[in-house]
Amino acid sequence: MTVKVLLLENIHPVAVEILETRGFEVELRAGSLSEDELVAALDGVHLLGIRSNTTITPRVLEHAQDCSRSAASASAPTRSTSRRRPRAVSRSSTRRTPTPAASWSW
Repeated sequence: MTVKVLLLENIHPVAVEILETRGFEVELRAGSLSEDELVAALDGVHLLGIRSNTTITPRVLEHAQDCSRSAASASAPTRSTSRRRPRAVSRSSTRRTPTPAASWSW
């Protein structure tokens, strides 16, 4: 099974390259999505990577049937209005430097 990844808001190209070399199917979008757009885009997505402009609402979670993880950039806070799945994987540091995808574990 191929793991499908949706990355929003200009996630660094190195993260895309690392994920693709590890066999992930990556879709990269330059900006954030509205709630309706995000609901439509999550069909078949297993991992969602976001930055600060994307809000994960309960409605988005209800439609994220295949999504088991979401990851927020270390330089941005996780914006979720619910604590239900998908479980957020957030790598934060006091230096607020971007975290390369190579250090993520799923």
